[in-house]
Order: sequence, then C-alpha cells, then structure tokens
Amino acid sequence: MIQSIRQWDVPVVNLISIPGSIGLVLIFQNIVIAVMNDVCEDAKKNSRIAAHRCRAKLIAEYETSEKLFSSKRGNNPRYIYYVPNPGIVYT
Repeated sequence: MIQSIRQWDVPVVNLISIPGSIGLVLIFQNIVIAVMNDVCEDAKKNSRIAAHRCRAKLIAEYETSEKLFSSKRGNNPRYIYYVPNPGIVYT
C-alpha cells in the first residue's frame, strides 16, 4: 500500500497538480461569481416591485386623507388607476 502511494511522489506529478489546483480554484470562483450575479439581478427586480408597491401605498394614503379633509367631492377622483411601469422608476 505504501509503495502504491510513493509511486505518485514524482516531480512531474507535482508540476501537473499545481496548475490543476489553480485551475479548479478559478473554475469554482467563476461559478460563485455567476451565482452571485444572478442573485443580484433578482434583488434588483424585486426592489423595483417594492418601489412600485410603496408608491401605490403613498398615493392611496394621500387620496384617503384628501377625501377626509376636503369638502369638495367633485375635485377628487373616485378611483385611482395605477399601472406600474418599471421604466419610470429608477431604483
């Protein structure tokens, strides 16, 4: 058993294993970078949705407060139509 292990104790094997280990580290590093990039894109997409939702809540709160304190009902719209367009919101 020890002889079978010692047969790999050759300088050529060491010369091949060093670039191989460096290559594996680079491959795994690129995989981690790709996964993190995908996570960042998902977070950016979700942040846009959250920004639209927050703006819609602010509009709804403003409209309800205006209806409470306003005596003129003809000036305020009855319904609020909100269509999110991600192109307008820069987050």
